[in-house]
Amino acid sequence: MDLEPVYLDNGLIRMPCLSVSPTAVTAYTRLMDFNGNFKTWNTGIKPPCENKEKGFISKKGQKALERAVYWFLYSVDPNIVNSGKGKEKITFLTLTLPSKQVHSDKEIKDKCLKQFLTEIRAKYEVEKFIWKAEKQGQGQLHFHILLDKYIDAKEVRTIWNRIINKLHYVYEYHKKMNALSWSDYRDMRLKEIKGKPSEKDKQRIRKAYKAGCAANWMNPNSTDIENLRKVGNIAAYVGKYMSKEHKGIAKENLKVDGRIWFSSQSVSKMKNLLLVAADDMTYIEEFADMIKRYQDTNKVYESEHALMLGVPIDQLKYKGYKTIPEEFAQYCRELFSPVKQKVIEFNQAVKQEIKQIINNEPKQLQLCM
Repeated sequence: MDLEPVYLDNGLIRMPCLSVSPTAVTAYTRLMDFNGNFKTWNTGIKPPCENKEKGFISKKGQKALERAVYWFLYSVDPNIVNSGKGKEKITFLTLTLPSKQVHSDKEIKDKCLKQFLTEIRAKYEVEKFIWKAEKQGQGQLHFHILLDKYIDAKEVRTIWNRIINKLHYVYEYHKKMNALSWSDYRDMRLKEIKGKPSEKDKQRIRKAYKAGCAANWMNPNSTDIENLRKVGNIAAYVGKYMSKEHKGIAKENLKVDGRIWFSSQSVSKMKNLLLVAADDMTYIEEFADMIKRYQDTNKVYESEHALMLGVPIDQLKYKGYKTIPEEFAQYCRELFSPVKQKVIEFNQAVKQEIKQIINNEPKQLQLCM
């Protein structure tokens, strides 16, 4: 790829540009006039961009989700992306329905997921989050969520169970499980184990049965917090986990109605830094030196229209590069500017509303609190 400006016969310039993210620097070209205005390659009217398979995330959407995850983790603590440290500052959880889904995906998102996010933002001062909706094999909706605060697993379960019981999902679970004898429960759980169950498996099932009876089957295991302690590249793991495809399951069962994923405003504004050679050729010169240094490694990827160096920007800084890392650091300071006051104002505005919601719920549905 040519890293020098190219003057075309039509009076435009093919100008080298750099797109800088927490994990890579990518060079590509854009058309520019002599006044510094970008032009499109094709001046015709583009057809509307539509996802032909509604209800499923597109490849473009998967890439956007993975980028959002990388930016999210970097904004919480750069070490999470660079070295895998700092993982205790985030929560990666899954929310499920403990009984058969009888409401539409949209209704569950509007009445349950929305309230859950509102409550944890107010109670734990969560600023950044990303959620992804998926279907399990039987068509049950569940959510994967990244939060920029650590939240205790028991507290998450208590909040989620209370909220979904507005739609009677905990109560339906209670009715089903309360009708089972110990032997019925044991046989049901043993079927979930692949292969011959160990003594440890049997003890775990017995313990779960006793806990369920003690709670009158009103506190189902509807939430799960992923243990990231042994995960090396957390960003890659979480990004792929949230955008994975399920194989061997009927496609119609995996279709999600409505929005498939979403991020908080503080995350959605995190876009790659754009550096244009027309502003300062030092950008391109430094990038060219980076490529030269890493050309014999597997960190350089070249295609017809782009040249990418897949090295974390902080690592490039430690290698002695200044211009691009410093521009990126300044850009991040502006992106990650503190918004504590906004969080406080948000908390004050919704805490009273949350109390009213909880107090107005039928007493029967508060058994799981």
